[in-house]
Amino acid sequence: MKRIKLEAARKRLNETKPLYVVGWSGGHHDAAMAIVRYEGENVTLVAAEHMERWTGVKNDKQLDAVVATRMLSKIPNDSDVLFVAHQKFWGVGGSWAHRTETIAAHQVNVKVLEVALREQELRHHDWKLRVVGQTAVSHHESHAWAAWGTSNKTNAIVLVNDALGETESMTVWFPDSRGGIKKYDKGTIKYPHSLGLFYSAWTGYLGLTPNEHEYKVMAMATDVVSGSKRYEDTVSIIASLTQLEREALELNWHRGVSYALNSKAKSDWKKVLDALELSELDEGEKRHVLAGVVQRIYQNLLSDAVEGAFNYNGAKAGTTFLLSGGCALNCSANHHIEQYMNELYGSGSVGMEAFSNPGDAGSSLGAALAFGQKRLSHQYDPLIGQQVMTLMSARFDGGNESSTSDLVASVVAELKKNGVVAVFTGGNEFGPRALGNRSILALPSVPKDRLDAMKGRESWQPFGCVVLDRHTPLFFEVDVPFHSPYMNRVVHWRQSLIEDKKWRAIQHTDGTARVQTVSSSAREGEWQGTPYLVGVLEQMMNDGIDPILVNTSLNAKGSPMSVSEAEAIEVAKSMNIKLVVG
Repeated sequence: MKRIKLEAARKRLNETKPLYVVGWSGGHHDAAMAIVRYEGENVTLVAAEHMERWTGVKNDKQLDAVVATRMLSKIPNDSDVLFVAHQKFWGVGGSWAHRTETIAAHQVNVKVLEVALREQELRHHDWKLRVVGQTAVSHHESHAWAAWGTSNKTNAIVLVNDALGETESMTVWFPDSRGGIKKYDKGTIKYPHSLGLFYSAWTGYLGLTPNEHEYKVMAMATDVVSGSKRYEDTVSIIASLTQLEREALELNWHRGVSYALNSKAKSDWKKVLDALELSELDEGEKRHVLAGVVQRIYQNLLSDAVEGAFNYNGAKAGTTFLLSGGCALNCSANHHIEQYMNELYGSGSVGMEAFSNPGDAGSSLGAALAFGQKRLSHQYDPLIGQQVMTLMSARFDGGNESSTSDLVASVVAELKKNGVVAVFTGGNEFGPRALGNRSILALPSVPKDRLDAMKGRESWQPFGCVVLDRHTPLFFEVDVPFHSPYMNRVVHWRQSLIEDKKWRAIQHTDGTARVQTVSSSAREGEWQGTPYLVGVLEQMMNDGIDPILVNTSLNAKGSPMSVSEAEAIEVAKSMNIKLVVG
């Protein structure tokens, strides 16, 4: 495929013939593809898929020819196609090794796309696409447009926060006069300074896997961040080390904690480790304290960035921060910053929303939208992936087909009978959260030990939950319905419910819950959630059952969410639970 400059490629948007833009990401981790159709002001999302779901390789970094072929088949015959990468591979920053790796990965992925095109032509001899060429947009611009292009918010600021793009680790974007966004240069943090690398480095130090287990650090941190008296003395000692926050952005964490600390002999972080070593806490508690320190510093520094952007933009009340980049999955920080800003500037000053797929996989869609500099002209729906009943992958066969005419009744009946049910229905979720279509649902009263054993989770890890937005005041400290369709925010439980052990599975030690909301009423410009879940929760309410459910992903430990019915059947069997297919 010929490489063309971005400006030249964009001229195609002025032509009358529709243009299909295939955005793709990959090369380091979380490869994905998205197809967007441009026709004048009509900008339509055709398809979006996360590679790991189909290959079974967690965080798979390369495009897959089978998946790419299936996705390209969604483009009509005799169409014009342009491929857009999510990273400017020919201008990558960092070390020479990093640049070489990036360029090599790009070349591999281009070959995959060429194979996919040839494969589709062989299957359908009359199927021809006119490939206009390939181009690229920057890493952070892709992230920014993934959030901006799928939202209808106008009074908004986009904040991208991750480990590293080409050279940037944090960028801030404001709306421009043309309906797009422009970067605020003073809000940029560049490598090696990086909140994402800082958090990942300590994830590795705690014995977990960087770029994968950051959510575990977040869970470990909750009781410490909330000021638990159990850790009060140790935390107060650590809090007295005033250089920690400055050093969090001053040190180069790319090669891990040891490298970073050895680069600064008098580091206050060494004092932290010494203080923990001398404390009377057991090893597990020390890990939790350290996780709490990392989370607290991360939140404080991110709050500073948000406050600076808010003030620079005129401190407009009702501003929504649209979050993207892998760090946007830190739902505890999202909640903390929203609280901090509204306490500082008044209730309703700031809201926080994260894209359904804020990591690198989501930047495939971001690249396609950044190319055209236009938002989707329709309501974004994250359930855009391959439908259950139309699986076309050569890699999997469908297994034993079993559908039901009444998904809601089947799910509710199984919950009443066994407390737990697996559901496989509709399209794949585009994002890391199970939003109902590839989910294990359970009554909160089901013993957490049972759920932990099924999913291979640690006892201190709570599960996410799903509830109707209009019912959130029944359970949580909100006066009006809480809205969190992508499960990217936490909210505080009502004080009267915190001591009730039946909520243990979905309650953090700091009294919060990671919540997904669904709605039975239309909210302008906002996704309402998985439809059948509305029916399930309403039926539970009618039957006198608390209308709130555990919602966790339908997968085996260490594997991506199930993408085929055969996989779903296997996972359900291994957990000894019933699978309902819709």
